[in-house]
Amino acid sequence: METNKSGILRMYEFVIKRSCGLHVVHNSFRHGSEKSGWALGEFLRDLYTLFKKAPARKDDYFNAAGESTPKLSLKFCGHRWLENVPAAERALEIWPFVLLYIKAVRKREASKPSCKSYQTIVEKESDQLFTAKLHSFIFLANILRPFLEKFQKDAPLAPFLVPSLLAVVKRLYSLILTQETVAGIKDAADLSLPKDLPSSSFKKESEISLGHQAELALDKVKTKVSALKIKDLKQSFSACVKEILTRMLQKTPLRATNVKPGCKTQRIALTLRQDESRSRFGVLSPEETRVFPKMYCWTRELLPPVWARP
Repeated sequence: METNKSGILRMYEFVIKRSCGLHVVHNSFRHGSEKSGWALGEFLRDLYTLFKKAPARKDDYFNAAGESTPKLSLKFCGHRWLENVPAAERALEIWPFVLLYIKAVRKREASKPSCKSYQTIVEKESDQLFTAKLHSFIFLANILRPFLEKFQKDAPLAPFLVPSLLAVVKRLYSLILTQETVAGIKDAADLSLPKDLPSSSFKKESEISLGHQAELALDKVKTKVSALKIKDLKQSFSACVKEILTRMLQKTPLRATNVKPGCKTQRIALTLRQDESRSRFGVLSPEETRVFPKMYCWTRELLPPVWARP
């Protein structure tokens, strides 16, 4: 009895130390975006701040657009990066009108803002690869968003967490690894950190795709930028993907031996009460299931097991 209790307790402690994956995916994308050095988070935040509570600037912005009626930027959320896709898409939509506003300021047809937000926008104007970077940002975010939309629910979806995480990781690896290397990843046991993989497993910079829309934006400016800048862009994109993968593999339960998918020794033990079974579940071995048939070691609120409660 004591052995089984200690086994469940160790499993409970493991779950406490390991995140469920949702927050990890958010933070992994944030760290990856920062690793790229593109400063897109700062841009999206300053683009929203530039016209927020500034009626005079809004009038200048609308006047610079002429007969068109452009939209305003959307708010950027600094702790939910994967939910900022609409803000990034809106930034792409209104970017031509923002450039018209900057030209109007330079021609003294509009008052020049003295805030830091305006300086950030002006710096992006000189970056000819900026739209390609923003498209790549959206491309990566759209790979990760379906995972969050699937698991941000009250239903007990933990048994399906690892297979979905594995699919996301394989999709990310396919962006930077050769086709033969990705084909060799069958389950979570085959995963390795990017730093542990040989250099021959990675694609060359010329073979890396930034996403369809980003590649189209890149084709429009290829004659205006040097090959070295395009190479640096793809290297920074690769560094972004590697950072996302490193964070996900280190902090999600994907590489843990006791949560690998397809393990025949695992059983999912749900409580018999319907209201509890929706949010409380645990992974038990066959022996522990026989000894504690009605117990669980993990709840959505991370409560202790039944036998450990006062």
